[in-house]
Parts: sequence; C-alpha cells; structure tokens
Amino acid sequence: MTQSCLRVETRRIVGDASALNACTAAALGSGFGQTISSGNVVVTGRDGKGFSRLLKRAMTCGIMENGVEVLDTRLVPRSVTRYCVSDTASDFGVYVGFDSRRPGILGVTFFDGKGAFLGQDMLEGILGKMGCLGKTASAREVGDVVFFSDAGPRYEAEILKAVDLKAISAARPKVMLDCSNGPVSVTLPQILRKLDCQVVASHDNPAAYLGSRPVLADDGLMAEFARKVKDGGADLGVALDPCGESARFVDDEGAILTQKDLGLILVGNAGVKRMGVRPELGPELSGAGVGIRILEDDDLILPGELDAALGQDDACYLRGGQRRWWDASPVALKLVEIVSKGKRISQLRRAA
Repeated sequence: MTQSCLRVETRRIVGDASALNACTAAALGSGFGQTISSGNVVVTGRDGKGFSRLLKRAMTCGIMENGVEVLDTRLVPRSVTRYCVSDTASDFGVYVGFDSRRPGILGVTFFDGKGAFLGQDMLEGILGKMGCLGKTASAREVGDVVFFSDAGPRYEAEILKAVDLKAISAARPKVMLDCSNGPVSVTLPQILRKLDCQVVASHDNPAAYLGSRPVLADDGLMAEFARKVKDGGADLGVALDPCGESARFVDDEGAILTQKDLGLILVGNAGVKRMGVRPELGPELSGAGVGIRILEDDDLILPGELDAALGQDDACYLRGGQRRWWDASPVALKLVEIVSKGKRISQLRRAA
C-alpha cells in the first residue's frame, strides 16, 4: 500500500481504478480520520459501481478506527450526500465514484459541514497521513456506522418544495431522460414518476458501466437523443451526467438548448434575479435583466446570493434551501413545472 497511486486533482483525490485496492482505501480513510480527529460525524456516499462500494466500505473502516462516526447514505448522487451533510449538521462528507468523463479514474471527494469542497492543503494533508498506519482512538473509542435510509426521501422532499406538485401531476408531461448509468438513476426518474409524469429513461442502471461517453458529453449521441425526444412526442428531454450535476436539455421540437437558452428561460419563468455564470457566458446574459456574477475557479461552494448558476461542462444549479452546489435535478423539475403550466419550451426558446 502506498499513496503513490493517488493524487490531488480538481478538489478531490483521484487514482486509476486498476491500481487501487481495499488496503489503499482503508489507508486513505485512516488518513482522513486522523486529519479530522475523533468525535466528528462524517456522511458517506457512493455511485452504483461494485468497486466503488468496496472502496467506500474499506474507507469507512479507516475513518471509524479514528473515533469518527459515519452516516452512510449508500448509493446516491453526490449532491444528495452533500445535502445530507448540511441537513444532519454533520461535520464532514465523503463521496466515492468513478469519473464520468474519464473511464477508469475513480475519485474521492471530501466536504466540510456546509457541503463545500475541502481545500487543496487539507487534501494534501490527508494523503500525507496515509502512511502513518496509526489510529488516534482506542479499541473502545472507535466510531460506529449508521445506514442513513432517509437520505433519498429527505433530499426529495427538499427539492420538491420549489415546484408546483399539483400542476405537474395534473398535466402528466412526457419526459425522456438519459441517466448515463449513474446514481442519478435512483433519484430523478423516481421523483418524476411519483408526480405522475410519463417517464422514458435510458441508461438508468447505476451498477452498469457505459460502453461510450455519456450522451451529454458527445455531440453525436446528443443529436441522436434529441431526435428521439422529438420523435417520441416528449415535452422535454434531459441528458444527465452520472451524478446529475450537469445536464443538457432538449425541447419538444428536438432542439438542444444552449446554456444561454436555459439561462434566459430561467430568468423569464423561474424568478431568477441573480445568476452565476462562467466568464464566456457573462456577456451573453448581461442584458437579460438579471444580475450576473462570474464564477471563480477556486469557488469551493456556490455563493449564497445566487438564484441560479450555469457552469463548465453543462453544470447547473437552481437555488433552494441550504443547497449551494451543482445539481441539475431541481433545474429539470422547474422546466417540467413550466411545461405543465401550458408553456412549450420550444416557444420559450424562440422568444428568448
């Protein structure tokens, strides 16, 4: 076991899955446990792949041996784990999952009690303590693990506060989803079905590996998905990244919305007054009657004053409660509400 197969990259610790094993994961968990010390509570989560489950369980052992309590959300999107950290007033969070755009790369993301990413220095410190092979708690003081079965329902209840449930259930819109075989498969499709939407979902097996790039990351696959949305008579199409933090949307005519289209629709129909955007999108939305804030590369959590945000790789966010991180599901639900009230996304796109 060495830390050489792991590295800090883009606010998380990553490694090649072929070089990782349970011993490495346990050492990483121990390094984290030693860094934060006993008495803290950590919320953990993972994607649906069997190897992620194995590594997360090994990490949990390393965390617990340092006197840290663990709340395990099991298979959920990363945004759900982040929500549960803040919702349960826990101290930290850990999420284990494969990189959606780089096959074979597995990442471990760490959060503080507000759901913000841990900084570079702390991540380097966690790696630095991997080789200590020591624990900070006695056998009687090791932490416990509790399986947090309410994680999904509590997240669902939170994001549904912002939409008109009766309007959606009455209209029963048809929504086509592509879930990239990610953990978002266990949240958004089920939420929409509970609202009586007509849901057609593809790549919705979170345990399976994709044989290609995610649909939203490939223009050819995205064009094919858009044709299916149009030919299938759907009111809305949503192609998501595995964790549901990014999405590309298709209207009822099969047109793929640009981020500018999406931003203008949210401004005109979702009460958005202040929006965070990547630098190149700022000039395109500056005249739309919305306050613009350019997002910084070193933002560890989205600024609290934002009503919505549009980021790199089609990441999107709509404000709600204590959530201040990328999560496309609330954005998708808002668009579903809009079409349920008699508006067509295609008409809104052209008007924008």
